[in-house]
Amino acid sequence: MDVGTVVLAAGEGKRFGRNKLLMTVGGKTIIEWAISALPRPRVVVVGRYAIELFPVLKSEVVIYNPNWANGMSTSLKLGVRFFQDMDGILVALGDMPLVSEGVVKRMLEAYSSSCLAVVPTYEGKLGNPVILSKKLFPEIWKLEGDTGARKIIRNVKEICLVQGDEGVLIDVDTEADLAEVSRRLS
Repeated sequence: MDVGTVVLAAGEGKRFGRNKLLMTVGGKTIIEWAISALPRPRVVVVGRYAIELFPVLKSEVVIYNPNWANGMSTSLKLGVRFFQDMDGILVALGDMPLVSEGVVKRMLEAYSSSCLAVVPTYEGKLGNPVILSKKLFPEIWKLEGDTGARKIIRNVKEICLVQGDEGVLIDVDTEADLAEVSRRLS
């Protein structure tokens, strides 16, 4: 099944207080770590820090979201529009640098017509990234504000769960998160 990857990287990072995606750990930025495990074709949706991110993403397909301040749903919709002819999309977050290629590979292998969503889990918790079937695209169009795929996944019965590692749960929202990620990647 054909899946396009949508990397959400348009937010302001209010809790972090500045552009967390450009923080450097182990010689690479957080966004570079995050996309390194993700398959092509992929698109990175940027917003608040677009100008700063463009040089780091020069080998990526990048979409600017002029409505980034209206929340994550606006970026997700741009990704759906970009990959509207695919069988599904893998939605990843630009601030999750510990997601592994192995987990992503298992997710793609698990994706089938019987799954409307594929979600990694670790210690009983649902993680990211997620794969959403094209059949869920109409539901994505209904999202508003700072709402992502999680709202849709809660109502889906045909979910395929894939065993992940703790990288599917760890994002960079605070300086403490950055320190923990730095410890793990160094």
